[in-house]
Amino acid sequence: TMGLWARAAVPCTYALFERVKLEIAALGGVIDDTEYGADICLYVSLMADTVDALQKRLTELSSGSLKLEVLDEEYRPGPREEVK
Repeated sequence: TMGLWARAAVPCTYALFERVKLEIAALGGVIDDTEYGADICLYVSLMADTVDALQKRLTELSSGSLKLEVLDEEYRPGPREEVK
């Protein structure tokens, strides 16, 4: 099954890093790359219809200081469906 995926840059502080990773995983997202500097920037792929949900969680976690940036969208295989 093909689905619309978004690739996004998610900046975060070191203090929120583990929590942000958990939020991405909870929405079925995948971390493609990580850049470390004064802060961290995660490059993630997630289903396009979950972008708003992730932004909402980032806003709650950071009191509004974290904002993700959608870099592009493309159709890819997935998400995987469980076979019963």
